[in-house]
Amino acid sequence: MATPSSTGLDLMLLDRRSSIPLATAVVNLLSHDRLTTAQADVHGKISLDLPEGSYDLMVAAKGYMSALFRGLGVVDGRRVEVIRGLDPGGGRSIEELPAGSIGGLIIDRLDQPVTNIIVQAASAQNNYTTRSDKTGCYVLNNVIPGEYEIVWRAGDRALNTEKLKLGGPRLLLRHDVRLIYL
Repeated sequence: MATPSSTGLDLMLLDRRSSIPLATAVVNLLSHDRLTTAQADVHGKISLDLPEGSYDLMVAAKGYMSALFRGLGVVDGRRVEVIRGLDPGGGRSIEELPAGSIGGLIIDRLDQPVTNIIVQAASAQNNYTTRSDKTGCYVLNNVIPGEYEIVWRAGDRALNTEKLKLGGPRLLLRHDVRLIYL
């Protein structure tokens, strides 16, 4: 299986109401006791090269409420794409609860990436859903720590089910899956 050349987060920031890119946005990321600051380009995009892990980002843009996005996951060897919207106005938006992420790669029996697989994580209090991308990568972001039943499915058909525990905030629970019967 071919491995992409870099690991990181590709973030797109938009006006929550109009979906217009926020070229004025600035992101602060604290990782390993180091503060990284990045400015969005004219398309509202920011690309950060980061090691595998789960990150919290503080985002600010002139004319918008600042926001703290918690538990954005990055999987080794992959560029994870995330789109977030900011609310117009001043001040600070409601802060998200401390969170982590669950992610990994989905491959078939020939070690080829499997795209468009629905991944659902459910506990008694929370539910999260995502799909695998063109490289077979999936990341459930902003996951509150706890025990989850994870289901990988194609349409209505469950292909695999496992119980996993996310131990704490700012952690990435890496779990790769091989799907034999597609």
